[in-house]
Amino acid sequence: SCEMGHRILLIEDAPQVANILITKLGREGHALAWVRSSAAARQTLNEKPFDLILLSTYLLPKHDAWELLAELRRGESPSSPPIVMMLEAEETHLAEKATEEGCLAVIQKPFKPTVVARQIRELPLPTPAP
Repeated sequence: SCEMGHRILLIEDAPQVANILITKLGREGHALAWVRSSAAARQTLNEKPFDLILLSTYLLPKHDAWELLAELRRGESPSSPPIVMMLEAEETHLAEKATEEGCLAVIQKPFKPTVVARQIRELPLPTPAP
């Protein structure tokens, strides 16, 4: 397809999960930047624009993802991109909380890469500039 991919910031501390997503979403034409902490995420978001953030709750310390979510949704940066939260298997009960706190969508682990790719394709994201 001739669709342009999106610029996606992946915030995930598990390399095996990150590698699966980088490979699959890269094949879909997206450009991924991967960071492993909320501190690195803040720095990267200040440096360049993104169309989407994939935010995993698998970060240390444990509540970092939720604090980062709250901070980004408060819109410290005016161009704060939409956020998709990736929840651990035992966190299904947090899906509602994630959307209430401003996530565009929730991805439940363990996930199939093809399903994640489709979810991202179906998000109401603006068409990226070429």
